[in-house]
Formats: sequence, C-alpha cells, structure tokens
Amino acid sequence: MKHLWNSIKILSAIMVFSILVSCSGSDGSGGSAGGESIYDPGASVPARGYSDSCPIELLIRDASGRFGAVHDGMYVQPGTRRLAVRVEGDQATIDRVFISDGGVYQVEALGEGDLYVCDFDIRDSRLYNGVLVQVIHTDGRASKEKVVFRTTTEGMDEQLILDGIGMMVSQDLLDGSRDQVEEVIDGMLAAMFACIEDQDGGIISRVSYGDGNPGTVDIDIQTLEAVQVDAYPAAVLHIGLTVRDVDLSAVAIYGQDLVSTTNNDLEVDAYVALEDLLDDGTRGLVLNLLDSTVVSFTDDFFLRPVVEDAISSGLTVIEQLPLAADIQELADAIGSRMPMTVTIGDTEVDLDELFGNLELDLDRYLFVDVYGLPEETSANALALGAGLLATDYEEAGSPDGGGSAAPAVDPEAAFMDMFSAMVDEAFAEIKDDYDGLVTTLSYGDGNPDTDDIAIDSLSFQGSGTANTKTVRARFTISDVDLRAVSLFGISLITTKNNDLAIEATCRLTYRRTGGVDEVLLDVLSVDDVDFDDSFLGDCVVEDLVARDIEDLDTFAIAIDDMLDGIDPDFDLSGCSGQGPLFPEVLEAYSPYMWDLGLSQEDTLSIALSQDMVNGILAQVFEPGFEWDVYEILRPLLGEDFAGFQAERKEGEETIMRLSVPPVVDLRTDLIRMELDDVVLAYRLDGQARWEASLDLDLILTAQVLGDDLAFYLSTVPENCHFHIMRDNPGNLGVFDHSNLVNDVVEKLPELVGNAPGGPLFTIGLDSIDQFLVLKDTADPVRIRAYQGYLYLDAAASRADLSWLMDAFSR
Repeated sequence: MKHLWNSIKILSAIMVFSILVSCSGSDGSGGSAGGESIYDPGASVPARGYSDSCPIELLIRDASGRFGAVHDGMYVQPGTRRLAVRVEGDQATIDRVFISDGGVYQVEALGEGDLYVCDFDIRDSRLYNGVLVQVIHTDGRASKEKVVFRTTTEGMDEQLILDGIGMMVSQDLLDGSRDQVEEVIDGMLAAMFACIEDQDGGIISRVSYGDGNPGTVDIDIQTLEAVQVDAYPAAVLHIGLTVRDVDLSAVAIYGQDLVSTTNNDLEVDAYVALEDLLDDGTRGLVLNLLDSTVVSFTDDFFLRPVVEDAISSGLTVIEQLPLAADIQELADAIGSRMPMTVTIGDTEVDLDELFGNLELDLDRYLFVDVYGLPEETSANALALGAGLLATDYEEAGSPDGGGSAAPAVDPEAAFMDMFSAMVDEAFAEIKDDYDGLVTTLSYGDGNPDTDDIAIDSLSFQGSGTANTKTVRARFTISDVDLRAVSLFGISLITTKNNDLAIEATCRLTYRRTGGVDEVLLDVLSVDDVDFDDSFLGDCVVEDLVARDIEDLDTFAIAIDDMLDGIDPDFDLSGCSGQGPLFPEVLEAYSPYMWDLGLSQEDTLSIALSQDMVNGILAQVFEPGFEWDVYEILRPLLGEDFAGFQAERKEGEETIMRLSVPPVVDLRTDLIRMELDDVVLAYRLDGQARWEASLDLDLILTAQVLGDDLAFYLSTVPENCHFHIMRDNPGNLGVFDHSNLVNDVVEKLPELVGNAPGGPLFTIGLDSIDQFLVLKDTADPVRIRAYQGYLYLDAAASRADLSWLMDAFSR
C-alpha cells in the first residue's frame, strides 16, 4: 500500500509537472494551430484575469422543468440534458457562450432572457464528465468556469460495499503461512483466556497457558486446511491445534479447587465458519465453530471429560469486535516495512523526503468486514469476502464495557446438597432400623429458602488416581428434632432444635457410563458426631448416626445435579476486546461481479471492487484541502528546469487542489484513473496570479521485468485536457486547450532517464517479500482489471501477517 500511496503522489507530481513545462518555455507540442478561430471546438481561448473575469453559474433543468444550480461531484444521469449559464456583470461585453467537454465536443449556448441555454450530451463512457463554460467577451478573452459531473453514484455516499473484496488463498499458501496463523490465534487465545479469568464469578479461579514468555508462541497448528464438507456446509476452515501447558483451576470450594490441572496440553479440533454479524446485529468478526469442537487434554484429572465437554460447549461462537485500524497508523506500519525509495531511471529516489509535505488527511478508522465464502471454498483454496469502510473517528462508537455478567452461582451449595443427601439417607436408615423406637428424627426449620446444612471446613486430598478425590469435611446440621423410646406416651430420649456437627472422610469417584456422568460417594469414616446441646442418651444417638453414616451404601450423584448451573463453562460473550465499533452506514452490493480463481502457479488472488475503491478515495480526498507542491517538484526537476534551480522567492506558492476525488475505472481490462479539474494556482504574496485546470484520464499498466515490477503510464488522449482559467499576466493563452498533458506523460520515461516507452518507475520484487514471499517463477505478480474489479494475482509461498496484527491490534 505504501507504493499505492507513492503512485498517487507521483501522479500528483505529473499534474504539477504539466504546469511546470508550460511555464518553462515549452511549445506544448500541440498548442493552438495557427489561424484557428477562438470559437472553434478545442481552440485556445485566452483567459481573463481574476479582477475582470465575470462570475459564472452553471444550471441544469430538472424533471419539473426548472433550472437549478450544479456543483462539483454532482450526479447527473447520462443522456442529453438541458443546461443554462448565468453570467454576472456587464452583458454588453459578452460575445458568445460555449459549453464543452474540455475537448472537441462543444455546443453554443444561446440567450434566453437572462440565461444562455443549450442541450448537452452527458456520456457514460467515463465516470466523470467535466463541463467547461467559456464566456467569450468582445475583447477576445474569456471568463471561464468548470464543473465536474459524476455519471455514477459510486463514492457519493458513505456505504459499506459488502462484496468489495474477494480473496482466494491456496492450500499451499496456507501451509506456508501456518506460523503466521499460529501467532494470530495465539494472540486471540491469550486475550480470551485473560477475559475468562477476569469475568470469573467463582467458577474458574485460574486459566492460562504457555510458558509465560510473551515472546514465544504457545500453540502448535497441526491442521489448517480449506474445506467444503457436507457435515458443516458453512465451514471454510478445518483447524486442529495444540494449546501447550494449560493451567486450569475451577469450582472453588472454601479456597480449594475441585477441578485442577497444570502444564497440560489441550488438543482442539474444529470446523470454522467466518461470519460478520454479531449477536446484537452489528458487524464484527465472528468465528462460528458450528458445534463441531472436539477438545481433549493430554493428561487425565478429576472430571476431565466434564471439563472437556464444557470447553467444547463454550467454544461454539467466538465474537470479536470488527477489525479496525487507524489509517495513519496503518500507513506508517506498512511504510516501515517498505523501502523508502523507488528507482527512477538509474536513480534511487527517497520518496519519504520527496513527498514529505504532501500530507493527506488520514485521521480516520479503516474497518474491515470479513467473512467466509463456503460456496467458493474448496479443498484446494480458501475463499474470503470483505468490505472496507473508512470513517471519521467520531462516527465510530466504543464498547460500553458491560459484556455478559458472570452467573451468580455458589459452587459450595453443591457440596451442601451432597452432604444433605447423605444425612437424609442416614436418618432414614435409623428410622427404618428402629421403627417404633424412634418416632421423630428430622432437621431444619421447614423454610425452603434457608440452608439447613452448613459446611464448617472442607479439604481435598490426593487419592493416587485421577478420577478420585478424598474429601475431609466438617458440617453442621441445623435444628435436629428427635423423639425416641416412648414410655406411657412420653419420649425418654428427646431434643429439639439442636444442631448436630459431623466430621467425616469421603471418597468421590467420577465415572461415565452410557454417556451419563456421575460422582460416586463413599463414606470412608466418621471421625466425630457431636450435638451442640446435651440431652439424655445423646452419646447413644451420636454413635447411631456415626455408624449408620459409615454403613451407607455407595450412592451416585449425577454431575448435572451436582454441578447444576455451576459447571466450569467458558463464557466468551464478554470477550470481544476493546476498540472502535462498526458504525451504522448504508450497505450495498457491488453492481460488478468478481471472477475469483487461481491459475496453476498462483497461490493468491485478491479482487478489489471499483465502487469500494472509489468510496475510500472519496473519504481520503475530501474537497477543501490545498497542497503547496513547489517543494515536491524541486528535488526531482530542479537541475533541469528553469525556475527550480534557485531558491524559492519569499511569498511564492504553487498550489494544487482537487475539485473532486480521483476515481478508478475498471469496467474494461484497463486500470484507469480519472481526475477532472485539478486546479493549479500560482500565488505571490498571497495574491493569485494565474490558474490552470487539468483533466486527467490515465492508464496504469504493471508487468514483471526481470527482478522488478515495472509500472507504465499512458493517457486516453481525447480525455486529457489543459485549460488556462485565469491569467493576470495575459501571456498563457497559447497553452489553453493544448496537448500538454498527453505530451508530458508520453515523455515522462525519457525525462526520468528511462528509454522511450519504458516504465515510469519500478519496484524490486525483493521488497514485496516483506509481505509475500514470491516463488521463483517467470511472472510471480500480475496486476490487472476486469469487469469492475482490480486483481492482484501472485505466486507466493508465504504471507507475513505480522504487520496486519500490529496495525489491527486493539
């Protein structure tokens, strides 16, 4: 992209260069033919100066029959349109009024009341139609005005072209770039793991991976392949990877983790669909894993299958904020990886120094809306689509930081329920064994909203196997009521609302049978049973409770019941990161259709739609800015051209401004750039002295020459014009309507030291290696246009994505 900007800057220099030649004694090679009339189409017409030119207003008749004012960049439907000219000032000085396309198509506007009216053809062969109005006065000089119409609505509105970019990446290039993809996924996983731990509501106490060194990548990709599979029709990628050295602790019970593992490698396998709509309907980066995720830990640990299922169920849809970069920072990031010179002839030219003062307003965000194209993806190539949107900082929103709140759960409640079940079973056994002797044995206050069992202490101990845990716990049963051994209707052993403390050692064993996950509870020993209040026979009852709890049969507790609502799931809903939000803008599909495909040697094909490119250019080249281009030309041309050898005079300026943004026209097989009414004005001490207008229709061609990518520039001659619009000195009329632009562009290769017909400049293929490592083929890079898209085809073995990661990191 650095060279794209440089190309734009060089084209800008061409515009200014035209004026330079006109002011340095060139005959224009095609100036006005001797003896032609100033009324003839395409004839040179001397211009009045700033002080005596009459203000001119161009009007167009609308559907209602009324005339309305026009402005630069206004859309006008092609066809024959009724135009009118209003001229202020002394009408008696007006000889004739002509409207032309700046070239040889010219129509005279005839007086109707206070207007001069004619029918004029607006043609759709170009995206711009410049309209030149010349009011020829009786002194043989003209007041002039130019307005540029659009013949298409492209770039007029800020909108997202949904299919603005198409990309096809071969499996070979994916294989060669696997280390780059590892870095991307590593960064994403690191942010997700940190987010999960930060969002934890007591379920996940710790989760991390890797060796702790931020300079190393801690994942290994075993599988990275483009796919088109019936089981997952929306998928475009199949990814298999290893996350190294995972540490996970979850389900904290009184400061101890029921689930824990350290330095455990995690294998992840999933089919991935790339989507661009977040759950709230806004645009972002969405990785939909299509319920295909399979995960497995290398080493076993307690509840491992449950944790693996929880991770799989959590890794379903990963939502990220949209890819966004500050355009200025993006340009800097790309520029820092590119050489700062291009070869012009035999000279290396420092472009950063040459064009340092040619500043564009790049203080904007560039959003990338990317998505997969499963219908165009195959086992041999991944197909992606994308749209680009450039927007002002203030138009992009910011995340509210709310995210999804962690669930309000109490992992300790699961163990209270487990011990409650154990006590219920023991009390039931006592009542069955001593039926008739024990008439009442219950606990609790009867209120379902209060806890009737409280855990006083709990500790987990190793058991020697991954699927078992030894638990030592002391818990209190509240409000025990007991009536036993009745005599004449009177209970001899009785207590009421008496708390009972029990200390026991149990074994928890995990098993999965027939797809059902269970924890088996075995009581190994009851170490203490103690009522809070003494009563007659309390020791006997305490022994009975201890014996019956110890004698309990093993009973199973379903994991779904034990961990109801508190399983260590990975909630990714609040892990979208920080950065600008995609703005609400109009959306449209391009009227053009790409033709993505890879030749036998190509591994990458990128298609950029004409309307998307023109929309970006409209955002970057907003009207109103001015460039002082004197210093741009001086280092390039100062030794050869008069006027640039000496130092600039104080108060001397050569200003360039654009009436409309540049547009590219890719509707044929040519790469054309159209830019009408480029205004060049010379000022001295703040006072305008002369002004010229250029219409440019340039064709850019690129081809590989040896180890270089060579760029050639030519014109569409009939559409390139040079007009003198204001002329205080009164001596520039000979250059009006000349072929100056065509002649200069034709001679540029020679002027910069190349052979006639040679390239304007070249870029070494080795400089591209910082983005794409090209294969050693005869034609590793091709740039072409076809049916509204600009194509970059390359035979590359590897892509370097690190600069993108830096630019789009948040």
